[in-house]
Amino acid sequence: MKLEARLVSLLLILLLAGSSIAGEPDWFTRVKRDGIEAACGIYVARHESGVEPDSLHVGRCYFLLGRYEEGIAVYARLTRSPDRNYAAAALARMGEGYFHLGRREDAREAFRQCIDRYPEAWLDGSVLEFCRAWIRKLDGSLRIRESRPVSPQVSVEDVRREVEALEKRLRELRELMERMSSGD
Repeated sequence: MKLEARLVSLLLILLLAGSSIAGEPDWFTRVKRDGIEAACGIYVARHESGVEPDSLHVGRCYFLLGRYEEGIAVYARLTRSPDRNYAAAALARMGEGYFHLGRREDAREAFRQCIDRYPEAWLDGSVLEFCRAWIRKLDGSLRIRESRPVSPQVSVEDVRREVEALEKRLRELRELMERMSSGD
């Protein structure tokens, strides 16, 4: 059993390391070197060729390239995830995509479903607050700039948040590996 746990652990680490093992730059290096649009173009091309699996990241890349229908399709598949936080984030992003397409009622419905289905999603409440803010925008009680495809900017804060999320996920994977190796 311990050998199996170690093999599973190794597989998880390899999957986490992803493309950097194959000698390809990681996401942050690619963005810094080539810009966000080029990096997203690469991820979308990899997704369309079957190399890159559906992910929140791939859906976001479709959005950043202005390809909302395709991004929504990725997010729709992700709403079936057994991870409720992941499914909630995908549903919230679907609402955002519908808004960008001018489908305001579909957007409102996606945000409402997210709030109703996943009231406990994300311990910090960010997904639910995201949905509530969009609903206020749709109701006219929140004034924010109308969304439209723009040249995206990556801030240091965006990178910091992504790194923190990756570090959290890595801690979770390490804890899982420890539980698996101890036989729990």
